[in-house]
Amino acid sequence: MVTYKYGNPHAVITLVQPVDDHDIAGMDAEVWRIFRNFQQVYFTKKEKYNGG
Repeated sequence: MVTYKYGNPHAVITLVQPVDDHDIAGMDAEVWRIFRNFQQVYFTKKEKYNGG
């Protein structure tokens, strides 16, 4: 699967648009990557806010 990065990586909303049947098969992996990226950004900001 090819992944393209575009726009603000810290955006509040992320839109994922599958193009054809082949992209549907990789949708779970793509959503997981978005979720993992969110966790990394969230917990990093939380640590800085809490003084850690």
